[in-house]
Amino acid sequence: MSDGDMLSERIGRELPYLPREEARALVGIVQRLVEAYRAERVYRFGSKARGDDGPDSDFDVMVVVPDDASEDRKRRNLAYERLWGTGTAADALVWTRALREPHVPTRIAARHHLAGRKTSICALTEVVRLA
Repeated sequence: MSDGDMLSERIGRELPYLPREEARALVGIVQRLVEAYRAERVYRFGSKARGDDGPDSDFDVMVVVPDDASEDRKRRNLAYERLWGTGTAADALVWTRALREPHVPTRIAARHHLAGRKTSICALTEVVRLA
């Protein structure tokens, strides 16, 4: 079974309410981000992860890179460059392993609060673990 097939199966199992087209889109997003960042882990969060998304919702993902990753691989813009043309709205946070530990949900909630957004964070759900 290919990595894409395993990822697709996992997403289908963990997000059974997600329409098939959106599940395929999420697989593509994760694969592109893993390739671009050589990510250690990818997490999903937000309204699509909770299942309370609306017509204007996007995919929210957090990419975890090694602490010693190059500056290019710590840039959020790389995600948007790699996701350009997918036809799927996605927002990516890029954190190093050290930043991720130990209280990610609190930090994400604080970051969204500072950005003027109200955020209810469900537990982050790991989509991919490579390290």
